[in-house]
Amino acid sequence: MSFSQEEKSAAQRDASITIGSVGTIVGVVGGKNNVRDIVGGNMNLTSVRDLAQQLRTGHEVLVSAGADGRSLSTAVDALIIESEKPEPNQGVVRGLLTDARTALAGAAGNLMASGALALISTLLGG
Repeated sequence: MSFSQEEKSAAQRDASITIGSVGTIVGVVGGKNNVRDIVGGNMNLTSVRDLAQQLRTGHEVLVSAGADGRSLSTAVDALIIESEKPEPNQGVVRGLLTDARTALAGAAGNLMASGALALISTLLGG
């Protein structure tokens, strides 16, 4: 396989590629000295808010199952506040969901924690 000089030049130019809807995608894309973060899809903030409310309600059960109570409480309270803003910062929401996931790790054998961990993974896109 070979390419003409024109094709080689075109391949080296900084090209923008538009892809239709692919759901949620998070990652880093780059080549040579160019690196760009990519984050796509809108997080379902209603699901985030519902999850945070359920985690708040089940806090004692989750802590008794091994969750880090202080970290979980901090993440849940901040998730509720952020998700109720007129324009929540999705980067902040993702960070708080990650904090909640970490806090729940010790209670992974608990049915409620397992469900919450699965939902957090879905909300984070993986």
